[in-house]
Amino acid sequence: MTPGFNVIKELGKHGLRGSFFSHEQYIALSKIKDFSEVRNTISLWGYPDVEKAKDASEIVNILKKTTTKESITSEDVEKGCLTALIVEPFFWLLLLFTGC
Repeated sequence: MTPGFNVIKELGKHGLRGSFFSHEQYIALSKIKDFSEVRNTISLWGYPDVEKAKDASEIVNILKKTTTKESITSEDVEKGCLTALIVEPFFWLLLLFTGC
């Protein structure tokens, strides 16, 4: 079993297989035989913090943290809804009075 495959296996344990990379990237990852090359490759794919990892489980933890930081929160959704509620009536009034 290669170090790259161990990362894929660890992602599967957390229910995250398929969440971070394309199908082609998973195939490439499974073939990598050196752990430092696994870290370098994943870093090049957009996850530079992985360079600090010492094993596959650390890579998965770093990937989870990276995704959590960039994910949309309920507060973001509420802000978007509030903005839509404020802006949309003005849009319709503009259309009504300009005759578009």
